Amino acid sequence: MRAFVIRGFGQQAGIDFERVHEELIGPAFAEVGIDDGGTGEIVEAGNVREDLFRKLYLADIVVADVSVHNANVFYELGIRHAVRPRSTVLISARIDQIPFDLRTDRYLRYDPDSPGGSLPQLVQVLRETLATERVDSPVYRLLPGIAPGPHTSLPDRPRDLQAVPAVAGHNGQAEVEDQVLNAVWRGHRQWSRAAAAAQKSLNRWRLSNLALLVLGAVVATFAAQTWLVSAAAATLAAVSAAFLAAAVFVQGSMLTSENTSRWTGARAASEALKAETYRYLAGVNPYAAADRAEHLRAQFNTVQTRSKDLLVQQQLAAADDRGLPPVRTFESYRKDRAQEQAGWHRDKIAEHMGKARKLRFCQLGATGAGAVIAAVAGALPGADLAAWPAAATTIAAAFAAHIAATQHQQIAASYASTADQLQRLVDSVDAKTASADQQAQFVADVERVLAIQNNGWVDLLGTAAKT
Repeated sequence: MRAFVIRGFGQQAGIDFERVHEELIGPAFAEVGIDDGGTGEIVEAGNVREDLFRKLYLADIVVADVSVHNANVFYELGIRHAVRPRSTVLISARIDQIPFDLRTDRYLRYDPDSPGGSLPQLVQVLRETLATERVDSPVYRLLPGIAPGPHTSLPDRPRDLQAVPAVAGHNGQAEVEDQVLNAVWRGHRQWSRAAAAAQKSLNRWRLSNLALLVLGAVVATFAAQTWLVSAAAATLAAVSAAFLAAAVFVQGSMLTSENTSRWTGARAASEALKAETYRYLAGVNPYAAADRAEHLRAQFNTVQTRSKDLLVQQQLAAADDRGLPPVRTFESYRKDRAQEQAGWHRDKIAEHMGKARKLRFCQLGATGAGAVIAAVAGALPGADLAAWPAAATTIAAAFAAHIAATQHQQIAASYASTADQLQRLVDSVDAKTASADQQAQFVADVERVLAIQNNGWVDLLGTAAKT
């Protein structure tokens, strides 16, 4: 990804622009994973303006320092605003008043005596700019007849303008690619929402089933007490029967393998489209060639066809407004995909192990309570406790069934394996020295690990639903 910086040189109006670049702009580019493409000093032979125009047009992102009223800066900024609708970031030192024509634009302020102090803010602005389709050029904002393409086309601009016969033709291809990518990402977000809704419903029914079984056992035990009058005992017995009948209904109608498959199938489709999106944005094989949009469309069609039985769920789920991942380079893929997923799976280990421990504690508690009550009932025959050990056993069995259905401990184990494999992959590659083949292999390995984890997770829950 190319960057270009529009700024003054040397010291002007008390600002050391070389220091600003060294302490603020350059480190911000490095943090985001952007190549520092230059600062406007055109040293190639030939027409200087031609080289400048090419850089201003081809840059994937431009940072313009408008701290002082510099004619060259405003000239270059005007060209950028005319040829590119987005990804132009304005910064300014806290000195001169912003020119009138730029006062309505957003810009980042920095302290000229300590420019590095604004590094976190500039890094955030760069990342947000790359991840959004917001038009920042006043030319494209105020002239409705000009229709800019989506932001995702920016990394796909040609590296040499002469490689494109006509700008219009290139823009048309970029728009096609953007349409496919946006459709895939929208499909992923719909599948993700559908999976979340199915998971929430299934978890709710599982907890309801557990509560009904526990309440049914407790109420039935109270109904068996000899000290109750017959009318009260009959009422409690009827209530217990209702609870247990409801549990049978939940198990037979809601906690089915079909409902589990709706959840796991939607998640599988979501993760498959997410993986293809990251491969595409990383720009590695099979998405390094000119036909990458066609390949992405084919993968999208494959996922949708494979999940045709669940399309009603997907279509009923509205896509949220989550934007595309901020992946534009191999380094950003390594950080925002591989490293992030390693950390996510690592965090989930403790969550699932904690849930497994709580459920096991409840199961063992019920089992232990049953044993204690049985011992007391044997020692005190007149205490009317004979029915309670059976109730405790039933409750323990209900928790055991819930543990088997949720599979928290097994899921934690699979997450631990995935986190370990991903971290070892991340540690094994140097983003700065990796060749194109090594980068493609790294991306393939990361997505393979995630696919294996997802498929194993789906199989695990699918097996649990059948038991």
